[in-house]
Order: sequence, then structure tokens, then C-alpha cells
Amino acid sequence: MIKHKVYIALKYQQIIIAIFILFNSYSQHSNFKYFTTSPNGLSQSVVNDIMQDSKGYLWLSTNNGLNKFDGLNFKTFYSENGLKSEEINDVSERDSGEIWVATKKGLNLIENNNIVSVKNKFFHQKSNSLDPNLEVNVLYTNSKKKLFISQLNKDKESNFSNLFSWNGEKLTQHDFHIKANISCMIEYNSEMFIGTDRGLILMSSDTNIIYDKSNTFKSNNIKSLCIYKNQLLIATEENNGLYILSKNKIFKDSIYFNQIREDTIYNKKEKLIIENLATDNERLLLSIVGNLYIFNNNKIKHLGWHNGLEKAKIIDLKVDRENSIWISIYGFGLAQYRENPFVTYGEKYNYSGNVRSLYIDSLGNSWIGSTYGLYYKSLNSLSFELKQPKQIFPNCRKNSIWSILEDRFKRMWFFVPNGGVFYKENDKYKKLILSDENLHSKGVNKDEIKLIQQVLFNSRCAKIDLEGNMWIGSFNKGLVILNDKLEFVKYLNFKKGLKNNNVRCFLLDSKENIWIGTDKGVSRFYNKKLKILPDDSLLFQRTYCIKEDSQGNILFGTNEGLNIIHINDGKIDSIKNYNKSHGLKSDVIYSMELDFHDNIFLGTPLGIDKVSKETIEQKNIVLKHYGPDEGFHGIECNSNSSFVDVDQNIWFGTISSVADLRPIYDEIQVIPPNIYIENLRLNYHEQSEWKLKNGNTTNIVSFKNPVFYHNQNHISFDYMAVTMCVPHKIKYSYKLTPEDKKWTPLTKENSSTYSNLHPGKYVFKVKAINSDGVESEVSLYAFEIAKPWWNEYWFYAIEFITIVFLVFMFISLRTNRLKKKQIILENKVFRRTEQLNNEKKKVLSKNKQILSSINYAKKIQEAILPKKDNMKTFFEDFFIFYHPKDIVSGDFYWYRNYKNIAVIATVDCTGHGVPGGFMSMLGSLLLDKIVSENQLDCSEILKRLNDEIIRVLDQYEGGEIQDGMDLSLCIIHKEKKEIHFSGARNGITLIRKSVPTVYNADILPVGGAFSKKGKSIKRIYTYNKIHYEANDWIYMYTDGFYDQLSSDKMVSFGINRFNTLLAELLNEKNKEEKLLLNFNNYRKDFPQIDDLLIIGFKL
Repeated sequence: MIKHKVYIALKYQQIIIAIFILFNSYSQHSNFKYFTTSPNGLSQSVVNDIMQDSKGYLWLSTNNGLNKFDGLNFKTFYSENGLKSEEINDVSERDSGEIWVATKKGLNLIENNNIVSVKNKFFHQKSNSLDPNLEVNVLYTNSKKKLFISQLNKDKESNFSNLFSWNGEKLTQHDFHIKANISCMIEYNSEMFIGTDRGLILMSSDTNIIYDKSNTFKSNNIKSLCIYKNQLLIATEENNGLYILSKNKIFKDSIYFNQIREDTIYNKKEKLIIENLATDNERLLLSIVGNLYIFNNNKIKHLGWHNGLEKAKIIDLKVDRENSIWISIYGFGLAQYRENPFVTYGEKYNYSGNVRSLYIDSLGNSWIGSTYGLYYKSLNSLSFELKQPKQIFPNCRKNSIWSILEDRFKRMWFFVPNGGVFYKENDKYKKLILSDENLHSKGVNKDEIKLIQQVLFNSRCAKIDLEGNMWIGSFNKGLVILNDKLEFVKYLNFKKGLKNNNVRCFLLDSKENIWIGTDKGVSRFYNKKLKILPDDSLLFQRTYCIKEDSQGNILFGTNEGLNIIHINDGKIDSIKNYNKSHGLKSDVIYSMELDFHDNIFLGTPLGIDKVSKETIEQKNIVLKHYGPDEGFHGIECNSNSSFVDVDQNIWFGTISSVADLRPIYDEIQVIPPNIYIENLRLNYHEQSEWKLKNGNTTNIVSFKNPVFYHNQNHISFDYMAVTMCVPHKIKYSYKLTPEDKKWTPLTKENSSTYSNLHPGKYVFKVKAINSDGVESEVSLYAFEIAKPWWNEYWFYAIEFITIVFLVFMFISLRTNRLKKKQIILENKVFRRTEQLNNEKKKVLSKNKQILSSINYAKKIQEAILPKKDNMKTFFEDFFIFYHPKDIVSGDFYWYRNYKNIAVIATVDCTGHGVPGGFMSMLGSLLLDKIVSENQLDCSEILKRLNDEIIRVLDQYEGGEIQDGMDLSLCIIHKEKKEIHFSGARNGITLIRKSVPTVYNADILPVGGAFSKKGKSIKRIYTYNKIHYEANDWIYMYTDGFYDQLSSDKMVSFGINRFNTLLAELLNEKNKEEKLLLNFNNYRKDFPQIDDLLIIGFKL
């Protein structure tokens, strides 16, 4: 428990004093965004008036045209566009889209972005009427949409204004009974107050009330008017000239100016004259000689040159609908101010350099280590003091400080790579020296002494544990541990179990583990020992920073993303990695901090990513990214240079500055952007005039319920979201009902096109989403695509009647013609039928003759086949399975016996049917001839048969008949119990004791030269001698059975299955029936594809 308390004390030692004291308002980075003159920017650097219309556009009056600003782009109106003068005094919106412009040469009106003539509105030839060519200096529209117009009098020497009002129908002139120059106007409690150079005038239906020096003010010149907290505030051209009208009484301010006088930048005797007033009902804005004061809930905020506001006259102030403050600064254009969650401290505030370390000591003094040296600010100081290590540290050669910390003895420690370790004690800077003698006395050898000295010389980071030991990490030399007496304790490097010698960071966790981040991953040290970590690749990444969350999980910032080790009962339960694929801007995480809600803030080279406990479970883990648009101007964070102060402000060191993230100002922009459909285009082209089916128009957007012609069905929609808050991060989503079922994915494109739209009614919907994910209202545009005239109902009716009539006429004419043709056709059919019957009889007669010839050929073929009775005398048992595919077979078997010798062959001729039959007869005769010549060598028989077929069919001379035979031939010697076998593509199978043995044939057929290559092949057939035993079965066959296909699988029966079937026939009495049954069961509905021939015999 004591150790835990010490740990807590150490952990918050540097933040026990509020960090906001570190830098006051005099040292804050500018939160102002400036818009100045450029080809695509403001047209002039002096903005006379700022007005925001109902759509959110800013209208900026300059001395060189009128600027319209949507947050991204400026559109400028000049004289060439129709303005009477390019010197603009004021702008006011009377009704939505009706913009009135006060110029040096009269009044202009802008409707739908076009300047239109105002002559037809109210100009006429009366002496008291508004002069169309005289300067208008002030415009104001009240709650009843009545426009008040201040026009300078024709007599320039008298220098006073005439006031008119226009309610949309009637122009009225108002008489003050005094000659005064109007400077401003405002409506308060349904009454109009006019600020002039003769005092404040309250316009009344009965009489006008004038407040001036005689009864109220010290100066008659009214500078500005505004309403704040239901009170009318009046600024006059006098010192401390702020008055308040409340309950029909005017009294001088005694609150606001007292707070302003407390600001130390002003001399108490200096005159403070208000330039402008503005309000958004929550804040009061007041400008004095180039300074802006913001009052909110009895608090005052001063903005001036010290935090980025240019020191010049403020011409006008405006708070827009999204709470941005717009400031017109003489000669500097336009400035936008938004309260930024970041406060940045850089060169402008006496700080510069690459931040490497940040520290607040126990006395509240601020220390920043940078590449330029040591920046120091005492608790009560307003600015930094730069101290260069080369000058203040003894024997130091470098100025770059990479780590700063304070020990329990209030000593400040500084770690300088290539310089050494230094500390401040009793206002003196000293260098840490471990002598070789001292280290040698601790039992350290010479080699290790050298390494220890190198660690101190190249130190880059450090940590103090609960016992007061100081852990010092170095560049590429490992780490050294010293006790609080600065005595050597331990040296660790790669050889002693450290992951890598380049040590980057440390973490002392709540379980008293010391985690060490290196270039090759992390190591854990506990109870004076390095603990073995799981062999996980995520633990071998370069580690820049290490933190612990409230659940005891350890978080690592690496060069490959964020790694989180989940700890359960002190053991590593799991390791998870999060990188760019999970939404991070960069895989490299240099620094990291957690707030009290366990939100993780990751400092990367591309800004800061915020990850919450909820988003860590989502596909995109980043809740919010901070970059320049969010106020983080440093962009590239530095490794291990960050901390969280007691106010939960999060500090980051960058390559050029220090940034303070203040969560209380990190608010979501809940005000949605305004979105408007700006224009429609036809076939990608803008139309000066749209010719629609229900009328013509030059303003298609405002035209209600437009009906487009059928060929106007390629439409592009241009839309714009108007926001002054990070406008370039606006995204859009749209859909066209009923064409689209879902909203489109978010896109930055502000235009969408639909082509080939079918006739029907449609509604185009579009919405905008700001940078914080807040959606605008949906902007709708309803329209209709008309049907083409040929799709109208009346056309369908005419078309139907016409078709019916034409069909009727066609059928009638056709019927008459058909009747005539029918008679002719019947006669022709009769004659043709008679001819066909005669031809049929001839064909049947020919067919009968052919079938008779084929059947007779079958008888001839059967006659030449061997007689089974002759075979019975030689074989103990045998069968012949013979099933031709056609009437005449291309397969045949041949047999002759000579006492104890028999010659038998199964032959498959090329083809089947009649051609195969002829070949079988030729083969049978040739075999008779060859064998009768006492040729009982099976190999020689096949060779002679091959030669005879080629000779008889003239195959070597290129004859058309290139047929041949596949056969197996056996010569059986009973006395020798031998079978001599030769085969041409057909083998034989011997079954002995149910085991099949296959004797393969040669691959060359008998007969058939086929090609030059076939002629050149020397055909020699293999001679096989087989010894048989009693009860052996020999099977000879052609390929018809095992090549048969099945109707189920379209796969052949196969030789292996065939041989298995032959082995199963041993115990079958009716082998032919068994074979036929298996054959039919396999082929099913598939027709027989070849002749079948199988001969089996037992010797």
C-alpha cells in the first residue's frame, strides 16, 4: 500500500500545480483565420460592413465591389455586373433572397444572384422621394420585414441623411425635425432607434424622442448599437462612452469598462473609445482601438496583438449563426475567430525548436527540452528564458535535451545525447560522473565500464521507480540503473536479455513493472529480473511510448500502430494491434496520453487521433482527428514528449512548438450547415431559360412543380452547403426517389447527375454532414418527367382503334385470298401426296432390299465364325459373349486347333456395321491364309496380318481406305501348359485364384498406314509366353465393354472395373447373362456405342 501511494505521488508529482498558469493570455497562438485580397479572395482589404443572410452566406461590403462568401469561395459583384458603384457602404436582407445594397451612387437589389433594377419598386418623381443616384450609407430591416434606408442629402454642404422605409408595397419618408447624419439603426422592443451625429433618436408614431448631450450623453456622435441581455447598449464617441437603455432609462455603464481598465496593456489615463458593438445574446463583443473584448457570464476575454489580432482599426463585428466572430480590420481584410481547443506556443512567444521533453516541477516551474536548448519559465514569469546547455552545463557539447525529470530530492535532471547526464542542485548545474574506480569497486569489468560510460554519454530517456532508482536509457548502448545516492546498481543490454540496445521510453505501471520500449520491441522488468514475454511479433516493433489505462492494460505506440496488451491476473491475456486500416491517420505513434475517461490521444506525424472506449470496438476506431482545421498547427508530434495536467489538459510537443489541448473547448459543432440546391443543368449544360411542359422559367430552382419534357431526362443537380466552420470538410449524401432505395455514401462532390430518367414523378433529396458528423436538414426538389406523346392515353386509344381496323381489314382480305389459294393448294396437295406415296413405295422397296442384303451379310459373317462345337473339344470350359452394335458386326473371333495346339483371336475392326463386317471377313480370311501356312508364331502372325492388310487395301500408296484392326491372339500348347500371346492394342486377362493379371498389348494396330510417320514405323509385336495352371481362366476381349459410357456420369466403364468383373465371373454359371446384366445396369439409358466381344476359357 505504501509503495502504491509513493507510485501515485510520483505519477502526479509534476502536475500538482495547475498547468494553465504556465502560459497566460499573452502567450497564446492565434485562433484567427484571415481572409485577404487575392484573385480568388476578397476584392479589397477594407470591409465596411458584414452581413449574414438567412441562407448563411456572408455579404461583405468593400470599396471595390460586393463580396458573397460561402465559407470556401468568394463571388464578387462589380459595376460591370450592374452595381451603381463599386464603393459599398452597407447590405441588408429584407426577405429571403432579397439583398439590398447601399452604394456611393444609389441603391441596388440582388435577387437570385442577379442584380435587378429597383426603379419599378418605388422610384417616382416626387420631391420627397428616394433619389436613385444619391449615396445610401445605412440599411436596416426590422422584424416586420420593413427596410429602412438612410440616404445622404442632395445638399452635400449640409451633410445630413434622409430616412425612408419600404414595406414591399409603399415607400415612406420619415422626418426627424433635425438635420443629422445617420450612422446606425436597431429595433428594440418593437421601436426603432436611430444613431446619428446629433444623438440617439427614438422613432415614435406620435413624436420622436432625442437623447443627446443636453440630457444624456457627453457626445452626440453615436458609434454603434446592440441588444445584450434584453438591454440596449449604446456606444458614443467619448472616453468610456458606453450607455445602457433599460426600462426606458439610459444610464452609463459601470461594469464593462471597469473590467477593461483592469487590463494591464492600457494606461489608466488613456482614452478608451468604442469602435463597434456586437452580440449573439450570450456574448457581448466590444472593440476599442484595435482590441476586441468578449464578455460572457461575468467573464472577460481580451483579444489583441498579443494573441494574433492585427493592431488596426476594427471597422465592423459580426457573430454568425455558428458562433464564429467575424472582424473587419482596416487594411487587413476579414478575420474569423473561433474558440480553439488548442493553445499553441511557438516562436512568436519566445519559444522555438524541436520539442523533445516537457516537464512541470513540484514548484510549478516549467521546463521544455528542445533541439535549441532548455526553455525555462518560473511560476510567476510571463515568458520563457532560453538556456543553452553548452553554456550552463559543465563540459557539455550539445544543446539538444531529450528528457527532463525531478527526483525525490528536488534535483532536476537533464539528459543530453552526445553530451551526458546533468542535474541542478542548490541552483548549480552539475554533470553526473561515475568514475572507473568506483565502478571497478562494484565488481564491474573493464568492458562493461566502457559501456556504462557510453550509456551516460548517449542518454535519451529516464524514469525513477518507487525505490528512487533512476533508469537511464540510451542510444544503442542499453540502460543503466542508479540508486538515489547516484551509485551504480545494474547494467542491461541485448546480451543480458534486453530486446534492443536503443532504449526509447519507460513505463512504471501500477503493478510495479518497469516496461522498457526499444527499437526491437518491449521488455518487462519486475522484482529485479527481466521477465520473458510471449513470442508475439507485435512485441517486436519499434516502441516510441508506453502508457497504462485504468484497467491495468498496457498500451504501446509503435512504428506499426497502437498495440494494447490486455492483462488478466498479472498475465498477458491478449495483444491487439490497431493501424491505418482501423482509421488511424498514420501507423507511426510518437506520443500518447490518456484522460480520466480512458480516451486515448495518439500523437502521430500527421496530427493527433482520439480513440474512445466505444470506438475501439468499431471498424474505425478514431473518434476525432486533430489537424490544422481543428487548431492543431504543430501537425508532426515528437516521440515521448507529452503529458496530462491536473485540469485534464493534454500537452504535446511537436517539431516546432508546444500545443495544449483543452477538452472543455473541444466541443462538437451541433449547428448543422445550411444546404441549398443552387442550380439544375440539362445534359451537363446550364440553361439561360428552361422551356418546360408547364411553362418557361429562368430560375429553375424556385419554379414550383416543374414538368420536364420526356427528352429532358438527363439532369444534373448542383447544391451547396453553407457553413463557416471547417467548410472544406463538408460531405454530402443524396438520393432520388423512387429511383434510389438508399442514400449514397458520403462524398465531397457537390454535384450529382441522373441520366435516362423514365417518365414519372421524382423527389431529389440531398443533405450535408459537417466535420463532426452533424447532418443538415434535407433539401428537397420535386419534379416530373412527362410521358412522350406516343405514351399518352389518347394516343393509346387511337393506336388501338387503328390497329383493330387494320387487323380486321387484313384478316378479311387475307381470308378471301386464303380461300382461293386453299382450293389450288388442295389440288396440289392431292397430286403431291400421290407422288410421295409412289416415292415412299420405292424407298420401302429399296430399304427392304438393303436390309435383306445386310441380313444375308450377317448370315455370311456368322457362317465364317468358328463353331462352338469345335471349341468344346479343346477347352474344358468356355463362353463367348458376342453382341454386335448393328446387324453386322465389326468385331469377330477366330479359332483353329491342331490336336494339342489351338490358335484363337478376338479382333476389333475399324468401324462397325457393314464397313466393319467387310473388314471382319477380310481379317478372317487373311488369318486362315497366314496360319494355314504353318505360321504358329503369334508375333509373326500379327506382323504378316499387318503386311497383308496394307497390301490388300493399298494403304502404302495413299489409298483412301486406311482401316485396320485391334486384336489379341493366343496360341495354346496344352502339353506345355503354355499360352503364347501377342496383341495389337487389345490385351488379355488371366484369372488365377480370383486374382486378375493383365497382359498388355502393343500400342500399334494391325494395318493402316495413316501418315508418313505411320509408314516409317517398324511394326514389331511383342511375343509373350504365359504358363497356366489348372482352373486358370483366360479372357480375350475387344474394347467395346470397358469403353461404354453411363447416362449418369458420362464416364466409361473402365478397364479396372472390367477386370474386377471378370474375376467375379469364376463362380457364375451363366457368365454371359452376368456380363449383359452389368453392362445394361451401367449404361442405363445411354445407347451402346461399340460392338461387344468377350471370350473366356479354362484349360
